[in-house]
Amino acid sequence: MAQPQQTIFTRQPKWIRWSLLLWLFLGLLPILSKAIGFQILPSPEWAAQTRVPAIVSDVLMAGLMTWGVVLGSQIAVQKLGKVKKYAVILFAPFMGFFIGSFAVATGGPIIAAIITGAEIEIQYTVGKTTAHGSRRCRTPIELKGMPFFADELCGYSPEFRNTLARGDVIMVSGRGTALGLFPQTVQRGE
Repeated sequence: MAQPQQTIFTRQPKWIRWSLLLWLFLGLLPILSKAIGFQILPSPEWAAQTRVPAIVSDVLMAGLMTWGVVLGSQIAVQKLGKVKKYAVILFAPFMGFFIGSFAVATGGPIIAAIITGAEIEIQYTVGKTTAHGSRRCRTPIELKGMPFFADELCGYSPEFRNTLARGDVIMVSGRGTALGLFPQTVQRGE
């Protein structure tokens, strides 16, 4: 009986495979969380401390994602056309970049908030309130110094948003830890 062909992924030691899967999971968790309506907001301290590790994670994940896609396209059972193949290869580093960033910047705070979270209040600084919203966030309150994908608050009234200006301090409360929280209420800070 013939042995099934092993991929480059299954030839790696288990600890490498599990580490990569955990990293991928942490990177996808903020995306899935936001898609089902739960926004995570890392604390400003966490965002500042993880800026350099997030960049390293971005670069590594972009490289690994591209490497995986190139290898996968070479051993794929179903052959892709040249245009699709190159489009996927060109898209992979960007997807890897975002997943790598999310894994470090917001993955840890989500896990901590889910496992050990309690009611907490964290202070943030308003970046701007004049931004036009999107379909999902009509009146965003943008926060200063926060990572992409976790830099705005949604679902608050335009009246409240209009009372805020750049540099104002707001207090955000919700379930979480000192690393970050799932925002529930926002009020002006002192």
